[in-house]
Amino acid sequence: MASLKPGWPTSPPPPAARCIPNGEPFEGLFRMRRHDGRYRWHIIRARQLADARGLPWFGACTDVDDQHRLREVLQTQYDELARTNRDRDTFVYTASHDLKQPLLNLRGLFDELRRSASFADPDEASIQRMVG
Repeated sequence: MASLKPGWPTSPPPPAARCIPNGEPFEGLFRMRRHDGRYRWHIIRARQLADARGLPWFGACTDVDDQHRLREVLQTQYDELARTNRDRDTFVYTASHDLKQPLLNLRGLFDELRRSASFADPDEASIQRMVG
């Protein structure tokens, strides 16, 4: 591949080089350095053209840095929310178990008292209604 401008590379980057021999379209996400030295994310796309002018490939480079950074922030927030939901589910399960266990113990005690208690109490009927 000939250099397009003095000082530009004379060969495509390795991933694109694999697409050239068989004419497959190329698309990739890369960090590229701007003229001011800052790196920004870009989508690079190339397609083989089928025309008589002899221009075999057409390419475009689109700056997607803002979208890429926003996606990273959203992914971080999503991961944090997922972790919070797992922690909440664990807490609810534990709290539910911790609240049920004393009630089950009391129920067992009342069942045993109902089964084995044999004392004469004038309030026995009202107590039996409260626990039964």
